Amino acid sequence: MVEEAARASGTKAALNAELEKKLPPQFQQLERRVHQRFDQLADAVKSGTRDDVVKRLAALTGYCVTCHDTYRLDEAK
Repeated sequence: MVEEAARASGTKAALNAELEKKLPPQFQQLERRVHQRFDQLADAVKSGTRDDVVKRLAALTGYCVTCHDTYRLDEAK
């Protein structure tokens, strides 16, 4: 299940090219890294150790938090 969920969030879940063009370069870099890390996590689930998977998941969570803290859409009032 973990491998399947990680693959679903991997590079195949990346933004479409038209939307990506409208976003800041820093966001684009972070977005690519996050999706690549999800692919790597899926690979680690398949062939890595439990400790490797947990370390990768912890690092990946840090990328998620950073991105969501930096880039957010606030609701217009």
